[in-house]
Amino acid sequence: MSKAPALPRRRSFGEVIEDQLALRQLLREYLIPTETNNIWYTLGGVLAITLALEVFTGILLTFVYAPDAGKAFAITSDLLKTPVWSVIINFHFWAAYVIFALVMVHMVRVFVTGGYRVGKQSLWLGGVLLAGCVLLAFITGESLHWDRSDSRSPGTCRSSSRQWGSPRP
Repeated sequence: MSKAPALPRRRSFGEVIEDQLALRQLLREYLIPTETNNIWYTLGGVLAITLALEVFTGILLTFVYAPDAGKAFAITSDLLKTPVWSVIINFHFWAAYVIFALVMVHMVRVFVTGGYRVGKQSLWLGGVLLAGCVLLAFITGESLHWDRSDSRSPGTCRSSSRQWGSPRP
């Protein structure tokens, strides 16, 4: 007579979190696999560095920028005429585009390679949430210097969302 298979042991909340995030493995046994030693697996690190530099330049710009629609264009123009601030504001501007592109390429790479499977669903959902935050920050940041093309950014987003099926206000 064969024995009935034993029921699997219930896992604690901490064990589930450990399985999802692989924290113990990350802290104790982190080795870079040779198959991931290529350009596609460096996107997350490059993205983190670019994001840190973007936050740093953003903090610097908060010292001289006033988010007033009547003064924003003049402030931005004056900053672009100053050599040091011109470099900082241009770096901040272009880094935003680089971050947006890197987020999209990184998400595509994770999706194509199946990095969201096998116990890593929470990391994928966290990445999707962060990608949404980057998109929101990108849209709101576009309208801050308030020139002719960027003042239309919120309206463009509103009309695009209507085309995708969101309800009208």
